[in-house]
Amino acid sequence: MYQYRARESSDQHPLYAYAPDCNDVRASAMNWADRLASHSGMSVGLAVPHPEGAQLIHHVFRPDNSPQHLMTGEIRPFGDALAQALAAPHDRRCVYTDGAGADGRPLPDSGCMAVAFPCPGPDPGAAAIGVTGPRHHLDPAGPEAGRYEALLRETADAISATL
Repeated sequence: MYQYRARESSDQHPLYAYAPDCNDVRASAMNWADRLASHSGMSVGLAVPHPEGAQLIHHVFRPDNSPQHLMTGEIRPFGDALAQALAAPHDRRCVYTDGAGADGRPLPDSGCMAVAFPCPGPDPGAAAIGVTGPRHHLDPAGPEAGRYEALLRETADAISATL
């Protein structure tokens, strides 16, 4: 299910060379991701770099009772907020994109906001955490985006400190 990288290979995408240990990141982030889903009311994804974008290593469902499917293990393309956050400088800046389904097609009235954080330790790298939900809540031009940016940064800082 998870893909591990070999640091020796020089033909990999540059981001993939800095992927942290997925098991360590996921274990440290599970409780924080659950808390973020609970406080935001949105689904949460945790991702690490992958040659094709970002790989979801943990997914938390929205805390409502709507039908949902587990996305752990999916590869998100470079256009996704999680992959863009991993490609950007890790300066706590949130990245917003319109939401897209697993097939890459846009979802109506959906958005995704993500932030990358450093993963210190014996295998340093970066990971990203993001929320997916209604566009009117997450769009940076909207009045509520600041609340979700603060929740994301707080969660990313807590996960990074836990690692």
